[in-house]
Amino acid sequence: MIKARMIVEVMGWPKEAVNNALEKVVDMMKEREQITIIKKELGNMKKLGEKTWSNFIEIEAEYKELKDLVGAIIDFGPISVEIISPDKVTLNLADIQDIVTDFVFKMQQINNTLRKLLSENILLKSGKSKK
Repeated sequence: MIKARMIVEVMGWPKEAVNNALEKVVDMMKEREQITIIKKELGNMKKLGEKTWSNFIEIEAEYKELKDLVGAIIDFGPISVEIISPDKVTLNLADIQDIVTDFVFKMQQINNTLRKLLSENILLKSGKSKK
């Protein structure tokens, strides 16, 4: 079991959507049987611009294995992670391979989404659109 604290930040508009997005992160973490939320603490909403708001949530949780923590980091993009315990973790080659494979898969998903968005943006700027 690995105990860790992470901070997830969201910026957006409208104001209510920011806290809703943070609560959704917690809900999604709760759905994973490999994660047990110990405590959560919502930060104070800050106005960044005319319409833009920012807030964060600090989540302390226990993860069954290191790969579960790494998966949460990849999926939820925290701005900070602190591993509280244990002091030592022993990994075998299969554990490391699982973590690396999950990481590569997630990076491919992100790259594919980014390429799609960039292509759509180019089409929109050129005045053409898909029908």
